[in-house]
Amino acid sequence: DCDDGNLAPGDGCAADCTFEPLCLLTNNGGSPAKTSLVKVDTDGTLTHIGTVNLPGNNIATGPLTAVRCGRRVYYTLADFPGTSAIAGFDVALDGTLTALPTLTGLARGFGLLCNNSQNLLFSLASAPDFLGNAGKVLSFKIGITGALTPVGLLDLSASAVLLNLFADFHPTTAELYVAEYFDPPLGGPTFVTLNRVTYDLAGNMTLAEGMWLAFGAGSVRDLRFTADAGFLALPGYGGGSCFSHWAAPGTIIPPVGSLNLNCGTPFPSDAKGFVPRPEGGPLFYYQSGTTLNAAGFAGASIIPYSSITPVHTTNQLLTAFGGRLLVSLGPIASQVASYDVALDLVTVTPNDTVSVTGGPDSGVLLPCPNL
Repeated sequence: DCDDGNLAPGDGCAADCTFEPLCLLTNNGGSPAKTSLVKVDTDGTLTHIGTVNLPGNNIATGPLTAVRCGRRVYYTLADFPGTSAIAGFDVALDGTLTALPTLTGLARGFGLLCNNSQNLLFSLASAPDFLGNAGKVLSFKIGITGALTPVGLLDLSASAVLLNLFADFHPTTAELYVAEYFDPPLGGPTFVTLNRVTYDLAGNMTLAEGMWLAFGAGSVRDLRFTADAGFLALPGYGGGSCFSHWAAPGTIIPPVGSLNLNCGTPFPSDAKGFVPRPEGGPLFYYQSGTTLNAAGFAGASIIPYSSITPVHTTNQLLTAFGGRLLVSLGPIASQVASYDVALDLVTVTPNDTVSVTGGPDSGVLLPCPNL
C-alpha cells in the first residue's frame, strides 16, 4: 500500500507498509457547533464513534472550517454579528480528544489554513461584521501546547459586501493564494479578486499581489492547486455555471487572459466538492448535486470521464489512502459517505454511509491506528 521509509505509527503508513485507519473529525455548524469523530477503515467502512459539542456557535459553512495541523485539529467558530473564535483538539492515536485553549474575540471567520512545518495558522475573515466590507487574513503562531498567539492582520485587495473567501497554499512556494467573492450594494455586479500573500517564519504577512479578475463573474466556490502546482482551479468562477482554471500557473498570479473558462455541461451552477488527485496531475473529482464526477484538465479544456448518482448532496470531498477512497460530507443529510476509486482512477463506486449528529460542513482526516 505504502512505504514512508520508517516504522513509526501514526503517520498514515504502518510498519508493514499498509495504510493505517483514519479519524475523520468534522465541524458541524449550529448552536452550539459540534465535532463528529468517524473511523474510516482501509476498506472504506465508516463507524461513527461519537459527537461532542464545540465551545461556541458556528454559522460558517465553507470547506475550510476545520483544518489539520499535525496531530491537532482547529475549528472556525463564527457567530453573528461578526465575533468569532478558534477552538481545537489534540488527537491521540486512539482518537482520544484533548481540548486546546479557545481563542475568542476574533473577526468573523470563513475558514482556516495551517502551515504545520512553520507552526502557523491562518484565518480567513471579514470585518467589521457578518457582511463585512473587507476580506482579511489573520495569522497566529502555534505554541508547544497548541495555544494560538495572534501575530498579524492583513487587509486584502478589495472592499465591498464580502460573501466568501477561499484559499490554498502554493505547493512549491507555500505562499497563500486567497480568492474574495463580493456582491456590491445597490445592485452592483458581483466580482472576484485574487490575492497572493507572503509571510515570514514569525507569521508577519505582506500582500504581494492583488488582482481583480472580472466584474459580473457570478461567484467562486473554491480555490485549489493540484499537488504538483500544474493547475490552479477556481470552481464556479465565470458566471456561476463555469469551471475555470489556469494551466501551468507559475509562482505569481497568472494573467487573466490565460484563465480557461469551461461553462455549462458537465459543470452546472451548483458544482461543489472539488478535490484533485493527491499525487497531483490533471485528474480531479467534483459533485454537482445530482452527479459525482471524475474529470481531468487538458490544456484549456476539461475532459469528463465518469459520472454516477451520489449518496447525498456534499459540502466537501476528501481523498484517503493514496486516493483509493473518497469521503463525502453531507450536511443536509447529516451523513458521511465513502466511495471506492478503481485502479483506473476515474471509476467511482459507493461504499458505505453513516449518520452523524448535526450537519458536517467541513472535516479533516488523520491517522488513528489505535482507534
